[in-house]
Amino acid sequence: MKLLVTFVSLFLIQTGLFVNGYPCPLEWEKSILGSFSTSQAIESSPGEYIARVLTISDDWVIAPWNPTLGSHNHQVLESEGRDYEILTNPNNCIVKWVSSARVQPGTPPEGAVTVAPGQSKYIGRGKINTKEILGTSSLHNLTIILNGHETHLRSYQYLSSNYPLLHGRVIAFSFNEEDILNVYTNASVLEVIESSTVQAMLTGTVMDSESISHARTITESFVLEDEYEWEGFSSLDISLPLWFGPSDLKKSVQLDGTRLIKLERSRDLTFSKTVQVLTARNMQICSTFLKPRSTAFVGFTATVEIAEEEMSFEQINTILRLSGRTILDDYTGAAARPIEIKGKMTGRYAMELCSFEFPIDAGVNKPGKCLRDLHGKPRP
Repeated sequence: MKLLVTFVSLFLIQTGLFVNGYPCPLEWEKSILGSFSTSQAIESSPGEYIARVLTISDDWVIAPWNPTLGSHNHQVLESEGRDYEILTNPNNCIVKWVSSARVQPGTPPEGAVTVAPGQSKYIGRGKINTKEILGTSSLHNLTIILNGHETHLRSYQYLSSNYPLLHGRVIAFSFNEEDILNVYTNASVLEVIESSTVQAMLTGTVMDSESISHARTITESFVLEDEYEWEGFSSLDISLPLWFGPSDLKKSVQLDGTRLIKLERSRDLTFSKTVQVLTARNMQICSTFLKPRSTAFVGFTATVEIAEEEMSFEQINTILRLSGRTILDDYTGAAARPIEIKGKMTGRYAMELCSFEFPIDAGVNKPGKCLRDLHGKPRP
């Protein structure tokens, strides 16, 4: 049998933490005689933009540029000349200011923007008298040139630029049938739901009928381990076409950049049965469910569709390439970008309900037989 499911994507808000994003390139636009377009320029504070100028000592210096001030701009820009560069965002990158307190000391955040290629100085800003002032960070403090003198701040913000995180939705999902069979036959154990002891009849020769009913709510867990880490993705709409239970499992999950996707659901297990009780014999009834061993796995293959209205195909392709994933050849030129994912599923889930009956001599009642002989053991 081939298991296949299609479902409609749900909208998810991008997290904005960029723990699994990729650096996105910004560009420096040269400004001649103070002329530049602010449409793609990056603000350092309201009305001021990030600029850099190459000093006579061949060192790049960062300073704010305010187009309304004309020739009365930052003294560094004016003293070094009018041919400075403005930082722009033509690639629709996600640009953020990240607090230095949120990153490990001596380590820049993902996507931190350098002053120039190959340099270890990063663009930052810090507050002096409630005003945000641009400067450069050497990973331990922020250096600001103010009134001709250097000022150092230990609390500041980095400028970071990352590609937008992708959202995906599963449009096809299938489990490996051989793995499913192997779990049932070689890699599963029982877990007890409940047990009941039915008292024997004291007299007579006709069997007595007794109704047994058990119920328990369990938390099923499903761990999907992909071949690749989910770098560059924020969320995934997923549906598991499970071969057991009342319905498929549909979830919208946030991704953390690892290979693992963890899903859970609450499920009510109910068991009922009518048993025949003999004269002078007690009967213990054990209800159980069959679950995979902790080391058991079922392989899967799925198709994930990437469709981002505000991103170009070039951007999507770049992120997929950086993450090691490739677009399916059959879908080249389609409105969306489908990719194939492969991996294995582990977890704890009830594949099948089972019951067992143990005759017990009257007066020798041993209610622990279910746990002793069945719980955590392979199905007899």
